[in-house]
Amino acid sequence: MLLITVIGLLASLITLFAVWGRISAMYFNWSNFSKGGIRITFMSGAYIIKRGDLDGQPIYQSSDRQEDYIRYREQGKIEQYEEIPPFLKWKVSHWGDDIRMPQYPIRLLI
Repeated sequence: MLLITVIGLLASLITLFAVWGRISAMYFNWSNFSKGGIRITFMSGAYIIKRGDLDGQPIYQSSDRQEDYIRYREQGKIEQYEEIPPFLKWKVSHWGDDIRMPQYPIRLLI
């Protein structure tokens, strides 16, 4: 009987941690993308995610060299701009997704 209780307790703790991770991801997305955002991807693979519009505060900066830095436009290089819709327009199944991942398909959100 004690073994069943311990297994049940461990299963409950694992479930609690999984649910907590999803809830914290939802809160992060809601607090940063309640009014939408933009992802700018450079030719090198580096990208910047900003809150709001182009003048918005950068939320996440990444590079293909696995280090954070700000990437400015260079001569002859073209950036790719992707608009992130406001959080409440996202599909409910994607509310907890981590859109900071490289090459996350923004089109899945709506």
